[in-house]
Order: sequence, then structure tokens, then C-alpha cells
Amino acid sequence: MTYGKLAKIKPIGLHIAKDQFHGSPERFTAFDQSSLRSLGFHFGDIEQAKYFAGDSGFIYEGDLAFQNLVDIGKQDWGWTCAAFIAFAFHLACLSGKIPTSADDFIPFLGLEPWSLTAIKRTRQITEYEQFHLVELFRSYGFDGVRYINNFEPPGMTGGIAYLVLSPIQIKLCEIRDAGAHNNKLKQIASQVDRQSYR
Repeated sequence: MTYGKLAKIKPIGLHIAKDQFHGSPERFTAFDQSSLRSLGFHFGDIEQAKYFAGDSGFIYEGDLAFQNLVDIGKQDWGWTCAAFIAFAFHLACLSGKIPTSADDFIPFLGLEPWSLTAIKRTRQITEYEQFHLVELFRSYGFDGVRYINNFEPPGMTGGIAYLVLSPIQIKLCEIRDAGAHNNKLKQIASQVDRQSYR
């Protein structure tokens, strides 16, 4: 996680991000929140997706629809520690002059005063935390985050990435086999149900 100077939220608003990629070792035909280990669904460029898919996984290409996307600049909040995400979100709102209520953040941070050093870092988000963090973002009117991926793939960091809070924002266009020969990804068209925004 990036624990330096925290970002200022910059609202973008209505936005469609076309031709974005998600990598996974698992094969599926629809995005499902029940199996998440970090906040939301993450999409980026093809290199980010290939890193997460590995040699035998799958790459999912989709278009992403946002009603109120926000940008946090060059920050990457790690997305696996609920307390840190809440802490960073709170400070980013304050920096962006977005009014906040301390009561909204107490479930993640406890009573004030809050301190970054007091946060116990975790590598996985629980289903309970997932639900309440999504509700927290939505309560401030946001349904997605654009950020810079500072960690993946190693040696090629710095790509633009998107956090999507709900699977209904994802239009799945294509599923590709990450292990296709000659590094040319092979479409698995026969098993894909093309989806529309719901």
C-alpha cells in the first residue's frame, strides 16, 4: 500500500471506460461479489490482467459504466485492508473539501482520534467489510475509483486501473485464455454469454 501523502478526491462523474481487462486464475461467466478478497472488481491494461491471470488463467475484457467515478491520482490504496481504505477515503474527502461525518467511519476505525499507525494491516477483506465499504462509497455518491496501480505487474507498475463497486457496472465482452500459444490470447467465444448493463 502507499502510505505517503494521501490523495485528494477528484470527481469525474458519468464515465464509460471501454476495453478494460481483468485477470483471474478462475474461469467464470459473470462477476460475483461473494468470492472477492479485496474491495470491488479491478480492471486495468492487458499487462495488469496477464499478471493476475498467470500462465493458465483467464483474461476478461469489458466495458465499465460509472454514474459518479472519482479519481485519486497516483495513489493505490491496496484495497485489502478495510481500515486503511476507510482512513484514506476519509482524508481524501477532506482534501477534496467533501463534507464527511465521523459516524460513517467509526465501524472501520473506531472512535476518534484516528491514527494510521494504529491500523492493523490485512491482506484480505471480509464479506462484511466488503458490503459496508461499498455502502460507504455509495453513501458519498461514488460508484467507482480510478487510480494508478503501483504494484502490478512488478517492474511495469504505474498503469491506470479502475475499481468497480458492482458487477452490474461491467459489460463482459470477451473471455480469453491467458496461456494461448505465441502470446496471442485466444477468445473462448462458445461459452460466453454477452452481457449488457443492467
